[in-house]
Parts: sequence; C-alpha cells; structure tokens
Amino acid sequence: MMIYFITGGQRSGKSSYAQRLALELSDSPVYLATSRHWDNDYEKRTDRHKADRDERWTNIEEEKLIRPL
Repeated sequence: MMIYFITGGQRSGKSSYAQRLALELSDSPVYLATSRHWDNDYEKRTDRHKADRDERWTNIEEEKLIRPL
C-alpha cells in the first residue's frame, strides 16, 4: 500500500488533486480527512467535498486519533 501526503494552503486544490490521483491509482481509494469543523461555512465546504466522492471511496473522518482500517 502506498501512502501519499499532500499539503498546501487553504483552498489551493489539494482535495481535487488528491482525489484525481487516488482514482488513477486505485479502484477503491481511501479518503482520510483530518480537519476540525469550525463553523457553518466550513461545514458547507466539507459537505461539498463529500459529495465529490462516490461509492468507490472509503471515507474516514478523524481529527486526531487515526486508526488503521
């Protein structure tokens, strides 16, 4: 299993880049989201990101305590 760490500034395109890369590399990618939901605007952004991922994805949302699958 390969793990890619993608970093960058807020709203820099990290999520869309990561999703395209993951789908190129796997038919069943895993999405690990580690951010804290600060306010309603941020909730709307995370909801939009979730809507971008279909049933092929395993989604893990964990701010701090990341556990293996």
